[in-house]
Amino acid sequence: MATFHVLLRSRSTRNFDKILHRSCLLSNNFRWNTRCISQGMTYSFKLQQKMSLKARSGSFHVITRGPHKVFSFIRPVSSQSQGSFMTDLKSSPPPALYLGFSGAIPFCGLAAMSFIFPEHLHLIAHAQQAYGACILSFLGAIHWGYALAKTSELKPDWSTLGYSVTPSLIAWLALLVKPVPGLATLCIGLAVALSRDLNTPHFPAWYYALRKALSTLAVSSVGLTAAIVYFQ
Repeated sequence: MATFHVLLRSRSTRNFDKILHRSCLLSNNFRWNTRCISQGMTYSFKLQQKMSLKARSGSFHVITRGPHKVFSFIRPVSSQSQGSFMTDLKSSPPPALYLGFSGAIPFCGLAAMSFIFPEHLHLIAHAQQAYGACILSFLGAIHWGYALAKTSELKPDWSTLGYSVTPSLIAWLALLVKPVPGLATLCIGLAVALSRDLNTPHFPAWYYALRKALSTLAVSSVGLTAAIVYFQ
């Protein structure tokens, strides 16, 4: 899906909103999870929220370039370029970025320890199962918490809240079985949680990029641990 730009030289918010309204009429051809990525500063949260309602799409951003205001329709999240991914990832709030990648250390560390200490493989696999179950439950709870905010576009309906408790149930089942099927269940659960997040259009752009990076590390580490236990 090609990028669509609307440029407006006037600084008038009202005029910009009129042109934006006309441009949003074209958005019926866009997928539901189409969103806009800003290359600069967000223009206005209230205007952004108004645009989302008009276009029936995801999270929109308005950026400024000198006298111009730029509104962009970008490809869906799943088809963005590597450049867009890195830009979004670097725009993550420092606490989210540092805490997020710190949270991936146990996944990667336990996977490495399964190579280094094969005599303690059963304990390492159990630790990987327990930590993976905690993280999977946390990912589901994000939707519950986000839907509770009064200004949230994610509504506390059966679809949202019903899904939010599903990852914790999958995590619980993963702890009831032996290491190999349990770790495999966690891999599936983490992948399903990632897919659900990427198809939820109301999160900020940096969150999608961060989820992709962290989920790749988590699924790879858990899957590697499961493979080592299986072939041991």
